[in-house]
Amino acid sequence: LQKSFEKLQAQCPTCRMWYGVPRGNQPLNAHMHVEERRGKIPGFENCKSYFEIFYNIPSGIQTRDHPRPGNYYHGTSRTAYLPNNEQGQKVLELFKLAFRYRLMFTVGDSVTTGRTDVVVWNSIHNKTSVYGGPQKFVCFLVNAFCKNFLFDNFSFSWISN
Repeated sequence: LQKSFEKLQAQCPTCRMWYGVPRGNQPLNAHMHVEERRGKIPGFENCKSYFEIFYNIPSGIQTRDHPRPGNYYHGTSRTAYLPNNEQGQKVLELFKLAFRYRLMFTVGDSVTTGRTDVVVWNSIHNKTSVYGGPQKFVCFLVNAFCKNFLFDNFSFSWISN
C-alpha cells in the first residue's frame, strides 16, 4: 500500500479513494489566466458575459513523473470557454483547483495528432470553441469533470487548502 501511495499518489489501489491532496504531473511551468468577456455564447443567451480561459504550457524536459524522463516535450497553448452563470462559475473554480494541483494537463502521446512527447489534456474536458459542439456544454463539463472525475474519485478534504 505504501508503494502504491508513493507511485500512484495517495489513492487506494483497491477502492480508488483519494487520501490527502491529489497531485498530477502537469508541467510545473504551466500558466492559467482567466478573463471575463462581454457577449453571449450559443445556448446561454441569458448570460451577458462568459469566461475565456487561457492555458500556456511551455516546452521543457520530462521529469520522472512523465512517460520518457529526460526527453524533450513540446508545450502548447489552449483557450477554453465557460458561460458566466452559476454553473459556469462553479466549474471555473474547480478548473482552477485542478490546474493548481497539476491535474489539467499531462505529457504524453496525442491521440488526435499521433505526435509523441507533447502536452495533452488530462481527462478533464474543456470547451475550446465558443461555437459548435454541445450547446449546453456546462452540463457536459459538470458531468464529465465534477461527477466522473472529482465527485466519484476524491475526498473533498483537500479543497479547503
